[in-house]
Amino acid sequence: MTALGAFSSGDVLTAADLNAIGTWTTYTPTWTGSGGTPTLGDGTMTAEYLQINDLVHIRFFLTWGSTTSAAGISEWRFTFPSGLNCGQSLFECIGSANVHDANVGYYPGVVIAVSSTTFGVVANQSGNTIGAAVPMTWVSTDKVGAMITYRLA
Repeated sequence: MTALGAFSSGDVLTAADLNAIGTWTTYTPTWTGSGGTPTLGDGTMTAEYLQINDLVHIRFFLTWGSTTSAAGISEWRFTFPSGLNCGQSLFECIGSANVHDANVGYYPGVVIAVSSTTFGVVANQSGNTIGAAVPMTWVSTDKVGAMITYRLA
C-alpha cells in the first residue's frame, strides 16, 4: 500500500488499502513508578493505538485485580508504543482519563507526557500523577482509562 499522505496521481487503491487505514494495533505498555515497579498480578492492562501519517491515537485501560500490588509506589508511568514517542513537545501529547474508584465513584483526569516515551494520569487537584494512594487507595475492580492523541516529531 502507498503510505498515507504519499499518494500520487494514477495510484490505484484497493479495498485492502482503504481498510488498513486506521487499523488498531495492540501493545503492552511497561508500568513503572517512583519507588518500585508495580505488579499487575490478576489485574488487566490493555492498550492499543492507531497511526495515520504522523498522528497517533492511544486507548489505554488498567483494571486492578485482587493480587495487583503497588504499595508505596507513586507517580505511575506507562510507555507509549515502541518507536512512537511523543513528538513535537511534551505539552502536545495530552489526553483525557477517567479513574473509577469502585467504592466511591469517578475522578476525571488528564493524561500528560512525562517524557518522550512515558505518560502519566493526573486525577486530583494536587497535580500529582496517579499512584498507590492517589487519588485513592486502589482495590480490586478499580480502573483507569485514557485516550491520548499526539503528533510524531
